[in-house]
Amino acid sequence: YGAAPMQALVHADPPNAIALSLAEERLRPLDKEGQFLLGEVLILEDGPELGQRLAEVFRRGRAALVRGHGTFVGGESLEEALHLTTALEASARIIWLERLWSGSAPGVG
Repeated sequence: YGAAPMQALVHADPPNAIALSLAEERLRPLDKEGQFLLGEVLILEDGPELGQRLAEVFRRGRAALVRGHGTFVGGESLEEALHLTTALEASARIIWLERLWSGSAPGVG
């Protein structure tokens, strides 16, 4: 990850984000905080090229999801990377809640 312009990297296993990664190609936050802080978050496949793919993502953005695995979030500090990780999981939870209420979640309706 040394090629990426950041000082800290947080890897986490947030359940709502991981669940969305199994069905989506990108996470598009519905909430204003997620839209402002994260924008669109790519969902990557795990494999031998993952490190290179993450470095490419971090040149343009601050977060990525690895399908079925978890989040990788960079920041200028550990505190910022953790804050963005929390924002990403909150955005994922909001997406699930919206889908449940609208009846578009798998197994609903």
